[in-house]
Amino acid sequence: MHLGKKGQLVLRILHLAAVSCWLGGVLCVLLLMHEAPLAGSDDDLFGMLRASAVINQYVLVPAGAFGTFFTGLTFSLCTSRGFVKYPWVACKWFIAASLLVVGTLFLIPWAGQELDDVCRNGLAAYTRPDVMARHARRELYCALYAALLGLALALAVLKPGERQG
Repeated sequence: MHLGKKGQLVLRILHLAAVSCWLGGVLCVLLLMHEAPLAGSDDDLFGMLRASAVINQYVLVPAGAFGTFFTGLTFSLCTSRGFVKYPWVACKWFIAASLLVVGTLFLIPWAGQELDDVCRNGLAAYTRPDVMARHARRELYCALYAALLGLALALAVLKPGERQG
């Protein structure tokens, strides 16, 4: 199946909306994660963590990561771009697949562990070295995650190696 111009336009709009959810969700979670240990009270902390969980559960993962993956897959299968015709497309696929794996295997479980620690101990959880070490690692990975998403976005805009015109 090959998409016509209108189909490609609709797909491009859906893809951009999904990418916006993914990158925006990651940046929101990163900000909330950074601010969590600085919360003024346990209630503030729980509010931040709840907001982070809602963003993850309803925006970042389903609309963002999976929306981007499936609209990108449709682009590769139903347009002339394919998966490896242009190096920038192959690079975007590598970045997206890597981020899906890292998010699934590391970031989501670390977030769950931090939430468990905070539910048991409140703000006092952040006085424990193991919790702070995991938090710092999670924050670093999340910042790198956002940077790689930004790189993928730049590749899509710049399309290096593809004839413009």
